[in-house]
Amino acid sequence: MAQASFDRRRINGPEESHPPIFDDAENLFWTLGQSRKARNPTDIRPIFLQPGLIDQANGSAYVETERTKIACAVYGPRQSKNNAYNEKGKLNVEVKFAPFSCGHRKAPIRDAEDRSLAMAIHQALVPSVRLELLPKSTIDVFLTIIEADGMEGCIASGVVAASTALADAGVEMLGLVMSCASSIVGREIWLDPTEGEAQLAKGTLVLSCMPAVNTVTSVWQSGQMSLGEVSELPLSMSLTDPDVRQGPSTEKSVGLINGKSPVDIFLPHTDSSPGIVIANTKSVGASLIVWSLSGVLAWTGASSFAELGSAIPLNGGAQAYLSYAYGPLVSYLFAWTAIIALKPGMP
Repeated sequence: MAQASFDRRRINGPEESHPPIFDDAENLFWTLGQSRKARNPTDIRPIFLQPGLIDQANGSAYVETERTKIACAVYGPRQSKNNAYNEKGKLNVEVKFAPFSCGHRKAPIRDAEDRSLAMAIHQALVPSVRLELLPKSTIDVFLTIIEADGMEGCIASGVVAASTALADAGVEMLGLVMSCASSIVGREIWLDPTEGEAQLAKGTLVLSCMPAVNTVTSVWQSGQMSLGEVSELPLSMSLTDPDVRQGPSTEKSVGLINGKSPVDIFLPHTDSSPGIVIANTKSVGASLIVWSLSGVLAWTGASSFAELGSAIPLNGGAQAYLSYAYGPLVSYLFAWTAIIALKPGMP
């Protein structure tokens, strides 16, 4: 009589399986003083990143770094049900390993490793998502680890894939989150360690940050590392000394000469004929006052359009802004009125 748990319609594999080992024996051992094999200490593995992988999801991404392969799907924002009202939205992160992703076959149920990975990725993503704009809403992020090459690589690649999927879903964010791992092996610092290299390391640190706003979102550390060793990591050097790693600063500054240039541009165009202003004011001083006030009025209009252009990056001027704010009907009526009545002779 067949067992109750035996499925006759499928090929039942063993409960525990181990993949064959094809590595050379000389690559399985590393002694103190030897250099890193196949890569330089500061080199990372090649990265392949593809957004929009899953059509059924609102946003998705797939990342591959040699033996680490992760697929991410984002669903939402959607209305939270059976939950109390909250002014800020909720971000849920769930990580699941494929049964064949690791050397030992993974069980389909979630374990402590899945939860710790999900918590680390959640901590890295939350500061970048503007949840205050999504009251009583929920965003679900599902990561499936197809192949794993160490906990550190899964965290770093999972953060990159989840941030890309959130951007693909159109979720409002402060910036994309980048993540990378670094390990201290012997007296050297190795970036993006594999599972075997992480086992040889004295300590490992995973740093997640938003380069657009120069903000660190998460620091995940394992092993034994002193504060001096952490400060020597290339990841921390790029934040404490951005000019060295990221090139010269491109921060803009406005001085007196640059600040008055918009007034110099608009003042000559406030009136096509200065003689008309002098003839109506009967005074040179009054005409200069009218000229200056017209320049200030023109400058405020230009500043308003500059603010709209930075807030609503669309082409079309006032017609595009009206369509964004009030709909296509108001935009069409404005364009029709401007062409027929307001500015019929302007190109």
